[in-house]
Amino acid sequence: MEGRVLLSLNFDPGVDPSDFRVTTFASGLDYPYGMTQLVDGSLLVATSRPASTSYFNSTGQLLRLSDADGDGVADGPGTVLYSGLPGALTSIERAGDLILVISSQDGSERISVLRAGASPSDPLSLAGSIRLAVPPGFEHKVFALETRATPGSPGSYDLFFNLGAAENFAATTETVRVSGLIDGTLRGDSLYRVTVSDGPGGLSVSGLTRIASGLRNAAGIAVHPASGDLYFEDNGIDTPSNRIEPLSADELNRVAAADVGGAAEDFGFPSNYTAYRTGTLVGGAGVQPVVAFQPIPDPRTGAESEGPAEIAIAPSAFPPGFNDGVFVGFHGQFNLGIR
Repeated sequence: MEGRVLLSLNFDPGVDPSDFRVTTFASGLDYPYGMTQLVDGSLLVATSRPASTSYFNSTGQLLRLSDADGDGVADGPGTVLYSGLPGALTSIERAGDLILVISSQDGSERISVLRAGASPSDPLSLAGSIRLAVPPGFEHKVFALETRATPGSPGSYDLFFNLGAAENFAATTETVRVSGLIDGTLRGDSLYRVTVSDGPGGLSVSGLTRIASGLRNAAGIAVHPASGDLYFEDNGIDTPSNRIEPLSADELNRVAAADVGGAAEDFGFPSNYTAYRTGTLVGGAGVQPVVAFQPIPDPRTGAESEGPAEIAIAPSAFPPGFNDGVFVGFHGQFNLGIR
């Protein structure tokens, strides 16, 4: 391994650890949460520069980092391509010449759409935003997005995003108005899709469609590049009397490509779930998860990874054992980190 180790890796016995090199790509960043690759291979990172010491009171900045010599370490401190977004940035994606990023700061929740310059190093310009009027106290807001080229519509992109549950363990009855680039009403516990087009007539957003329901907080979304299937996480329910202990398991879920945009699939929240530690199926209605995450290897004493946040489809060029499937990151319990 070269460089300072950023994290500890435990490999399956079938994986050769020498196939991997772990480096600190960049350090000293302000709450880096979400990144996307630009056309030249450089990395655009969503950061939130705090006004005090709080991620939740911050200014969103988009920082470009490059690695021209391919040594796994950024060439320098990076260049800010845009600043001034509401903070608490949680997800960023590229769609052609557009960059889309989520701000989840209380009272300023939105999906901002920025346009790239002539070269990847040029500053970005704000093209518009989708603003969400999230009621105060809404526990799980808009945190994740994903883009794909719209099938059969060159120059257009599908944008998937979530709106979570207003409460820990109850169906959401409140609705959320959206305005700006598109007007409409969202229901909580859901995944949505819109179509983004940026042609000679300018930027437009249309086709607000509910893709899935019964989701407490789908904080990571990915489209499989080969199958077109839509994968997404869901954060499990906290035990109401002891919120440090999960009541239900975190999940990895899937909607088949052929079903995306049809009737919204129901994944069962809040009454149907897999119990944490025991694996007991409660309720049993709704679409069952691909994976319900339990402690490894023992439900009572094993290592726990909780709070899935952001996912990525495994690159086919990765070594065997890591080149097929889905990478899932976990942020841990609240601000306690992974345990």
